[in-house]
Amino acid sequence: VSRTGIRIYWPPVNLSLDEDGLEPEGYLVYGGKKADGRFDLLYNGSGFPKTLFFHHTGLEEGMTYQYQVAVSTPRGDAQPRSSPFEFLAAVAAGAPQNLQAISSQSTAVRLAWTSVSDDGASPVTGYLLSHDGGTSSSLDQHVNIENSRQLE
Repeated sequence: VSRTGIRIYWPPVNLSLDEDGLEPEGYLVYGGKKADGRFDLLYNGSGFPKTLFFHHTGLEEGMTYQYQVAVSTPRGDAQPRSSPFEFLAAVAAGAPQNLQAISSQSTAVRLAWTSVSDDGASPVTGYLLSHDGGTSSSLDQHVNIENSRQLE
């Protein structure tokens, strides 16, 4: 997975599922941008029944793509397609920098940080703060971005 590519994997089809005794000739991958609402043929694996992946490159950062996989038999696209699945062309955002305690009391601390410089092609909507008080338990707290203050 990257900002501009994804490798799609699928399980092999059980050959006994075909009531006519036809063996799969390969797999077909359909997909496209979700906003377009189309499933175009992206990969024709007919003749390669052991190939169980497809690497889709050239994706546009920040766009959501959708995919379906079908089996190719001597009669064509004989099996129903898989349920559609989606992929956002993005990677995890970078970590915020300059974490500072700007004030503290005996039971609370106020923190500030510099926002991420790389959002991974997907908007940052919040931060997950983790605290380990030195015991066997820890505290995770999600902070929505509208409730946070960032350093300039």
